[in-house]
Amino acid sequence: MGSLQRLTEANDYRALLRQRPASDGCFRLVVRPNPFGYARLGLTVSRRTAARAVDRNRIKRLVRESFRAAQKRIAGNDVLVMARRQAVSTSNKTLRYSLEQHWKMLDNQ
Repeated sequence: MGSLQRLTEANDYRALLRQRPASDGCFRLVVRPNPFGYARLGLTVSRRTAARAVDRNRIKRLVRESFRAAQKRIAGNDVLVMARRQAVSTSNKTLRYSLEQHWKMLDNQ
């Protein structure tokens, strides 16, 4: 994933955090339209959420993989994905399904 597809500025994160999140048991997603023609991803998996680095990395890898697949459908949006504690003990299949539901919701807007 290139640097253009990532949220890197603190101001971008601040603006996103002012928006209302959509959430389920595994993730909280915050979405905001951007002036670019492509989607950008911000991703947080805190130590408080997942104590072990292997769990944090697994969740981040799955989110990035899912984002890459959905990029064209959600173009023109900044997306911040925040993992919740339940994501650590949830299977990869369920995490992918959860993210797919969020992308579908964005696609329908």
